Amino acid sequence: MGTFVGFWPAVSIYVLELIIIGGMGWILGKTLPGQRSGFIMEMTPLRKPELKSTLRKTWMKSREFFYIAFPLLLVGSAFLGVADALGLLSIFQDFVEPVSVGLLGLPAFAATALVFGILRKEMALQILAVLAGTANFAAVMTPVQMYQFAVITTIYMPCMATIAVLKHELGAKDTAAIVLFTIFLALGVGVLIRVLGPFFL
Repeated sequence: MGTFVGFWPAVSIYVLELIIIGGMGWILGKTLPGQRSGFIMEMTPLRKPELKSTLRKTWMKSREFFYIAFPLLLVGSAFLGVADALGLLSIFQDFVEPVSVGLLGLPAFAATALVFGILRKEMALQILAVLAGTANFAAVMTPVQMYQFAVITTIYMPCMATIAVLKHELGAKDTAAIVLFTIFLALGVGVLIRVLGPFFL
């Protein structure tokens, strides 16, 4: 964003994210059941960490990624590779074209790049460059489209690793609700950017 659109548009994405986080926190705080409690933080005694304890806790925090998320990344990458070889991604691209092109005004190949972003967010940008045939996005996308793509990528459904952890911690129902909500939120914000973006970019 900073390279092709400008410094302030890049910064505005962070500001937009903070607004969304604050707004959703306020809405959920008003709607979710339960009693509010005061903010109480108890300071624990500071001690020099032991190497054995540090390594054990580090492994406890990271093992779920290796056992749950990492296999999903491998399977997902293989699936997308096979789907691309069989031409299924092209079929998908044509299927979602009314949304990606008609509703959002993005190039047709952007939808496929967003699919790869489900595996890892940074893959969305890498695949976008591959599908566009160039890393000079200004040659194939307008500033509004680049801004749209960046914002949608940051808002829409979490990557596969995050989804796996959410399912483990919250359950399938809440995870599905989060995924669907973020998709519709990203689409709504994307449409607003398409309408209002030309006045600012």
